[in-house]
Amino acid sequence: MRRRLRDADYLRALIEDPALAWLQPLTALIACIDEVPEHGKQNLGLKDLAVRLRALLAAGANGSEFHRKYAEALQRSPDALVAHVEALRALQP
Repeated sequence: MRRRLRDADYLRALIEDPALAWLQPLTALIACIDEVPEHGKQNLGLKDLAVRLRALLAAGANGSEFHRKYAEALQRSPDALVAHVEALRALQP
């Protein structure tokens, strides 16, 4: 049985755990969302981030470690695949 990590522990693991280092390109883009000025959330800042996230999540976009491990996770976990589809829908232009 897997135990759920508290939010702070999960964030710490994403930042510090070498086994999760491959997620850095994704977490870096997600972290940028908070850096978009509040008054600009509907303008180019978020649109640019959405374009960059769609490109990162595109299947087979390139042979980076992120893309290989991401593809493996999508194959291994139906929940990850559902989340992937939902993310792509949310990022539609």
